[in-house]
Amino acid sequence: MKKPLIVLIGVVLFNTTLPVLAGPNWALIEDGRKAQAARMHQGSSKEATTQQQDSKNAKMQKMMKECQAMMNKG
Repeated sequence: MKKPLIVLIGVVLFNTTLPVLAGPNWALIEDGRKAQAARMHQGSSKEATTQQQDSKNAKMQKMMKECQAMMNKG
């Protein structure tokens, strides 16, 4: 009974220490870096889109005011 228990404990310890001995998972690290770069790029694109949208909104409001002024004259 004692020997199978020691073997079982040895197998469990070996299986838990094996990933530590393997080292870092470089593929996972590179995927994380790519995802972060994509988020950073997406954030800068959103800022540019927001500025374009603000410009369009300002032009539309100016046009609406001009149209209302023309309607009030008539």
